[in-house]
Amino acid sequence: MKPMGRNNFDSVRKSGNVRSVAAGRQSVKGTVINMEERTYKIMGGSGALNLAFGVVIMVVGIAGGVLLLISGAKLLAGRNKILF
Repeated sequence: MKPMGRNNFDSVRKSGNVRSVAAGRQSVKGTVINMEERTYKIMGGSGALNLAFGVVIMVVGIAGGVLLLISGAKLLAGRNKILF
């Protein structure tokens, strides 16, 4: 049973297969994973997606507001034409 509070890299670090975990670069048996570059790309994609959704929601909101204004103006103008 593993002691509490240990991370998964303890056994790998002891064997010498991971070289620089603190720097964000993990090298396990020759493969290098650049975590900073991966984070940078994910943040870029997420930012672009947020901008696209923001523009779409703003256009839908403005169009809905304009339609509500037009229908409200028509209702107010047409209330004089009602015969009881």
